[in-house]
Amino acid sequence: MMKVLIDANILLDAFLKRPSFFTEALAILQAHNDRKFVGYVAASTLPNISYLGESLRRRAGLGPKLAVQEALTDVRYCVSGLHVIWLTEEVMTVALAQPGDDLEDNLQAACCTGRRAGCDCDQRHGFQKGKHQDAYARATAAPDLI
Repeated sequence: MMKVLIDANILLDAFLKRPSFFTEALAILQAHNDRKFVGYVAASTLPNISYLGESLRRRAGLGPKLAVQEALTDVRYCVSGLHVIWLTEEVMTVALAQPGDDLEDNLQAACCTGRRAGCDCDQRHGFQKGKHQDAYARATAAPDLI
C-alpha cells in the first residue's frame, strides 16, 4: 500500500475547516480513513498543529481553554490515526543538507524519504517536489489517490 506524508497545512485546513482548501483536505483524510493509503506525519508537525490550531481558534473568538482542548484533539488524531515519523539525528542531518532555507519543508522531505518511513509521495498545500503551486498538489505517483 502507498505511504503518504501529510503536510501540516493539509491537517490544519481539515481541522480548522479553512474554506480555501477544506474540501480537498477532508478528501485526503477520508482517503486515509478509507485505507486508500497509509498516512504519515512528521513529528515536527505535531507542535505546529497544536500552536497554530490554538492560536487561530483564539483569533476566531474561541475561548482559550476550548481552543487548547480542540488543538490537543487535533494532535491526538495525528498520533492515533497516522504513523508519526520521529526526528532522529539522521533525519535532521539530511534536512540540514537539503537546499533551501525552509527547515519545516526540509524536515518533512527528510522524514518522507528516510529509511524508517520510505514514503512514496507527499501531500502538501501548494507545494510538490520543490515547486510551489497555486492549488493542492497531488502526488504525481498517485493521481487517483483522492
